[in-house]
Amino acid sequence: MSGVAFENQMVIWLKSQGYEAVAKTEYFDMGIDILASKEGIRYGIQVKRSKQPVGVAAIRAAVTGLNSYQCDRAMVITNSTFTYKALKLAKDNDCALINGTDLIAKLF
Repeated sequence: MSGVAFENQMVIWLKSQGYEAVAKTEYFDMGIDILASKEGIRYGIQVKRSKQPVGVAAIRAAVTGLNSYQCDRAMVITNSTFTYKALKLAKDNDCALINGTDLIAKLF
């Protein structure tokens, strides 16, 4: 599955999880791949399909893209895992993380 196909699947999945106004951003995004709202919170979501653990670059992209899209909170979704530094940076910036294990658990 390509990265774009994974993004498209995450749009469908987010809708199934009760997120509203779910939409992909333009092709040349500013750190945010998907916009979605839930319970009054507007999320800027970075989606990473990877064979390796996702590092701090994805967290930075999501967090720095928030203002450009008028979002309240960042989220990074991956089919993989996150590095220790990515986990710490996400915690320090209130960035929600969903890894591959979490994703599979929520799917089934």
